[in-house]
Amino acid sequence: MDLVQTIKIQSVHDTDTEEFRQIYDLYRRIFTLEEETESFDGLCASMALNGNPDLTQKYGPFQEIWLSARTPEGRLAGGADFNVFILPEQACATIHITYIFTDARCRQNGIGSSLLQHIESEARRWVASQGFPLNYPLHVFCEQNAPERMSPEEYRRDAEAAGLDPCQRLIWWHKKGFRRLDTEYVQPPLSPQGKACTNLSLNVKTSKRLFPSAIVSGHLRRFFYIAVFKARTSHDAQTEEILRKIEATGSIPVTGSLKEYRELGKRFSLQG
Repeated sequence: MDLVQTIKIQSVHDTDTEEFRQIYDLYRRIFTLEEETESFDGLCASMALNGNPDLTQKYGPFQEIWLSARTPEGRLAGGADFNVFILPEQACATIHITYIFTDARCRQNGIGSSLLQHIESEARRWVASQGFPLNYPLHVFCEQNAPERMSPEEYRRDAEAAGLDPCQRLIWWHKKGFRRLDTEYVQPPLSPQGKACTNLSLNVKTSKRLFPSAIVSGHLRRFFYIAVFKARTSHDAQTEEILRKIEATGSIPVTGSLKEYRELGKRFSLQG
């Protein structure tokens, strides 16, 4: 029997557990670039916002969920962190996949694909629990390291820690139906002491060539001010400028192709 058929995936809601600590330890072994990694306390602070009445009143219902994937022997094989937001003004819900990762020893077994499927099904169940139909429109976003925005050293560190070439990662996501949004994207600092992350692209699961900018801006406003800023009340100038530019357009071009990512891979292999 294939390993993926025996993997047990379950949601993790309590950060004050050994389970969550183990997930965090695996996450930190894989995500090593300073600007994209969150501290343990930061992740706990973000999870603690679930159910916050003030934020719910301002932004609508939202939920952050972690997943763990374990082998039959109990070894942690992977994990994921994602946020679900209801956008009443757009009559849809969105998912932001913040992290999804697999232990290098367990790769090539379909665990990442299983986690991705579980994210969508878990999100749909939560949306239904808020009184919306199971077929309520649901748009899935994720961030990806953009090789063309990374230094050769960042590229090398990312590949070594993840056990996966960043361009091969882009190809994996592309085959799952995710496409880049051709818009300026900067993730704000994850902590007051941190730095903004400028080497990311924003991606969405879509088959369209254009994607509505109002959904993107509504989604990002919630993700930035809830998950990244941890409910900070004051506006961030850089973030507001990014959102303003997105809102000024009716739609955003969708880009990215297998050919493009393969050419990027060749370029970085030559640099190495």
